[in-house]
Amino acid sequence: MLARSLTWSPLRHRLILALVLLSGAALRLIGLDNVSPPGLAHDEVAHWLINRAILAGQHGLYFTEAYGHEAGYHYVQTGFMVLLGDHALALRLPSAFMGLLLVAVTHALVGRLFDRRTALLATALSAVLFWPVFYSRLALRAIALPLVSGLSAYCWWRGWQATGPAGGPWQLGRSGRWFIGAGLLAGLSLYTYMAARAVPIFYILFFVGLYIAQRDNFRAHVGHLAAFVAAMTLIAAPLAVYLLSNPGAEIRIGEVDAPLVALQQGNFEPVLGNSLHFLAMFGLEGDPLWRQNVAFLPVFEPLVAFFFYAGLLLTLKRWRQPVYLFLILWLFSSALPSIVTIDAPSSIRIINALPIVTVFPVIGLQVIHFLGVYPQFPQGYPQFPAGYYSLLPSLP
Repeated sequence: MLARSLTWSPLRHRLILALVLLSGAALRLIGLDNVSPPGLAHDEVAHWLINRAILAGQHGLYFTEAYGHEAGYHYVQTGFMVLLGDHALALRLPSAFMGLLLVAVTHALVGRLFDRRTALLATALSAVLFWPVFYSRLALRAIALPLVSGLSAYCWWRGWQATGPAGGPWQLGRSGRWFIGAGLLAGLSLYTYMAARAVPIFYILFFVGLYIAQRDNFRAHVGHLAAFVAAMTLIAAPLAVYLLSNPGAEIRIGEVDAPLVALQQGNFEPVLGNSLHFLAMFGLEGDPLWRQNVAFLPVFEPLVAFFFYAGLLLTLKRWRQPVYLFLILWLFSSALPSIVTIDAPSSIRIINALPIVTVFPVIGLQVIHFLGVYPQFPQGYPQFPAGYYSLLPSLP
C-alpha cells in the first residue's frame, strides 16, 4: 500500500513538473538584465551589432561579421529588440526563453523514449544544471541549437513509435507528418549555430545503426526516412548553397581546426586527446575557458557523475535497442565539433548534447539495483520508507 502511495499519479507528476519549470525559469530570468553575468561579453556585443544591421535593412541567410554567424537566432533576437527596446534585457531574453523551452523539450523527448518518471528526473536535473543555465543567460545563438534539434528528435520518435505505414514501406501514412516535421526542424537547426553541422552526421549514423540493428523495422520505414531526408535537404539547401559559393565566409573554422588538420595528415593524437577530454568533462575536468564555464568545472557533481558514467556504460551495452542507439550517437556526434577543434572540451561546441545528457545519470541509477547497495541509516535517523526504491526508473 505504501509503495502504491509513493508512485507518481498524473496529477502529482504535473505538479512536480510545474515546480521544476518554475525553478528553471527563476534560474534563467532573475537578474538577467545585465546583472548576472555582469556586463556584456564581446560575443554578445557582436550579436547586438549584427541585429542592428538587420534593423538597418541588411538581411541574409548568413552574416560574415564576427567570424561568421548563421542568421536564425539573430532574427528572433531582433524581433525581441523591436518589441522591447534596444537594451541588454531584450538581447538576452530570447536565450532565457529558449533555455526554458529546452527544459520542456527534454521532458517531452525523454518521456517519449522512456517513461514519465525517467523524464521527470532528467528534466529536474536539466532545469538546475549549470551548463544549460549558463548559456540560457547569455545573448549567444548556441542555445537555439539544442532546442531546435531536440524538437526534431521528438518529432522523429513520435513518427517512429506510431503505427507502421499503411500499404507498404513507401506509404507515408498518418505518421509521415512527424518524419517530415523532424526533417524540417533538423534542417532549420543548421541556421542556429555552427555546431549544428553535426546534426546531419548524427542522422546518417543513426540510419546506418538502425539498418544494422533492426533491418526489418528500417525497411518498413524507408518511405518515412526518405521523406525526412527530403524535408531536411529542402530547408538546409539555401544555406549549403551559400556556404559552398562563399568558401571564405567561415573564417573561424580556419582558426580552430588544428586537430582536424592533424587528423587529415595522419596524426590521430590531438583528436584522441580531445576525445578523452570530452569523456572527462562530465565528472573530472570541464571546459578550460572562463568565458564558457567556471574554468575546468565538470558538468556533474561527483555522485551524479558516477551515475552518468554508469548510465553511459549501460547504454553502450544496449546499443542494439533503437532508444539506446539514439542516445549514444546523439551524445558522441554532439562532441564532434569539439573533438576536431582546439580548447577541448568546449561546452559551447558540445551544446547539442543538452536535450539528452541528463538522462544518462537517470539510467545509471539502475546500478543501485544491480549492486544491491541501498543506503541505510543508524537507528534514530530517518529511514527510507518501504517502496522507496520502486520509484527508481525501470528501463528496458
